Amino acid sequence: MIVIKIILFILLAILGIILLLLLMPVRVEFSFIGDKLKYSLKYSFVNIINSDGSGIIGGKGRGGKPESKGSSRKYEAPAQEAKDAQEESKPDTEAESGGGSDPQDEAEPEAKEKKTLGERVGLLMEIWGCAKHPLGKLLKGFHINDLYIDFLVAHEDAYKCALRYGKICGAVYNSIACMQNLFTVRLKTVDVECGFGKEKSRWDAGFNVRFLPITAVIAGAWFLITYIFRLYLPEKRKNKKAKSQKCEAKSA
Repeated sequence: MIVIKIILFILLAILGIILLLLLMPVRVEFSFIGDKLKYSLKYSFVNIINSDGSGIIGGKGRGGKPESKGSSRKYEAPAQEAKDAQEESKPDTEAESGGGSDPQDEAEPEAKEKKTLGERVGLLMEIWGCAKHPLGKLLKGFHINDLYIDFLVAHEDAYKCALRYGKICGAVYNSIACMQNLFTVRLKTVDVECGFGKEKSRWDAGFNVRFLPITAVIAGAWFLITYIFRLYLPEKRKNKKAKSQKCEAKSA
């Protein structure tokens, strides 16, 4: 009894640690302001990657030495010999097996039940019906905060500048509307200016993303449960019923 309690405590501790890890946020920060690119990826308080090289990946203090050219050449010859030996042994194996595969074996997959294009499309639509709500939950779990856009569309020619300004305005605001439909977005500043007669454009932008890994787990479990009860179990019952009807017809 004591052993069972210890095992249960260990399992609960492991589940608690996993839950805690899933509740820790993943943060991405990105900015391109004044022609300077900055980015970072953090998991909770752990700095994974950073534009200044201070993260775990790409850190300045990483060890390890690159392999020398001589060491890589050392293994080229054996690898080539093994490849040549394999190519030489192919005709022998084909001859031993009777010169190829049996046409009857190749015909076996074709003899299996084939699905028409309409049935495949219908299956994809049913899978999409199971996945659209979990997928929406997953995408809404991405919180894009402090979205900052400050563009200056410049051109010496006023007509060309106006055309570029209109295209970029349409692309920016349509993209933001699409993002707001898919993700959770909080705007900070969105400004697109037209710079008539100016030589240099400005493309300053920045944002940060926050995501909880447990959201992906919830969405995956939601999809799996929906798929099992909406598609898998009904299809299994249908096949079982069809087999029983065939058996009854044969016995009659």
